[in-house]
Amino acid sequence: MPAPRHRRPDASRPRSLRLSGGRHRRIRYALRRAKITTVLAVSALVTMVLVGPTNALAATDASVSITPTTSTVASGTTVTYTMSVSCSLSSGSCTGTTVSFPTTALTGDGTTTDFGSWITNGSCATAGVTLKVTGGTATFTYGNVASGSTSNCTFTVKASNLTTANDAQATITPTIAGSNFTGGAGTPVKLTLTASHNATLGQSTPLAKITSGSTFYYAIGLNCGSGTGDIGQSAITVTEKLPAGFTYTGNTPSGAPGTVTYDAATNTLTYSDPTGRSCGGSLRVTGIAATNGVA
Repeated sequence: MPAPRHRRPDASRPRSLRLSGGRHRRIRYALRRAKITTVLAVSALVTMVLVGPTNALAATDASVSITPTTSTVASGTTVTYTMSVSCSLSSGSCTGTTVSFPTTALTGDGTTTDFGSWITNGSCATAGVTLKVTGGTATFTYGNVASGSTSNCTFTVKASNLTTANDAQATITPTIAGSNFTGGAGTPVKLTLTASHNATLGQSTPLAKITSGSTFYYAIGLNCGSGTGDIGQSAITVTEKLPAGFTYTGNTPSGAPGTVTYDAATNTLTYSDPTGRSCGGSLRVTGIAATNGVA
């Protein structure tokens, strides 16, 4: 049997590369792992570079705020709001700037859910700002707002007296937008209304006394409140016992769309308005004094 042949070492190879098969495989495996780790690290770095600055720009391009943020007032009271718009681009202007909010965020007012009719434009430090309220949205158009500047505008909100329910609440949530920047929503503003039934009747006459046979009249006033914080009536009925010695001849309504009936047997006048729209109206009752001193 021939003796085994042994390969002679190649003197031309560097000594450090003359490795056994096992050691050679381990070194190649370690090098592959090092390459994979390097690629993953580079990928993570690229992802961080791409995502990070995008979020930062979205948060600082422009902003809008409205003050006061909460108000509780009687219906029929005017509330003035100040709206501040800021542009923080690195240079140039925030172009095509608008601020809008839905006017349909009204709760607690029966079937009424849109408070757009309550809004009126005020004044602006920047000329040319316009307000348009339509289709359930109020939109302020600013145009261009210079970088590093703040533009303040005012607007008013006045809830209708007599027709607004107690504890009705309007929410104003402004959103700023434009053509060359990332916009967003501002802090919501809450407006709460108070109201109550404050109906009263009043009587007045130009004379304290009159002689018999003379024409005499007096007025019945239908008052539903002071003009703020009042709730109108769904229906109004007034029953008036006429003075003794007074012969009824007729009546003249003023701002009172109801009907009048007179019962001669009891000398009683009845006014009826099923719509409740007589608030602030009056009824002038005319007659003849049957005796001296009717008052």
